[in-house]
Amino acid sequence: MIEDMHAALERAQRVELSASEGGRTLDVVALWPELFEGLDEAQRDAIRQSFAANWHEGWQPNRDDVADLTAQTRGEIDAEEYMRRARARARSSRSAAGS
Repeated sequence: MIEDMHAALERAQRVELSASEGGRTLDVVALWPELFEGLDEAQRDAIRQSFAANWHEGWQPNRDDVADLTAQTRGEIDAEEYMRRARARARSSRSAAGS
């Protein structure tokens, strides 16, 4: 588990920000490729663009955020469960920030 976390951190440091025509962007597909197994290129690109757009607005997605959206895209969870998880993470983040 620790080795997996170290590998993910190293990968994040290498690929989190990549050059694009408009400057720098976040590429969650390059960051967590294992989460995108079973998705086609159009699905991967839609998720990539969604997270990149929000990242440009100042939001920092994490692996759980990406895992949940890819799970919903694959049909493993429905939209209601996706939103429940997202709200729970947002509440947890606000609680941690207030501590």
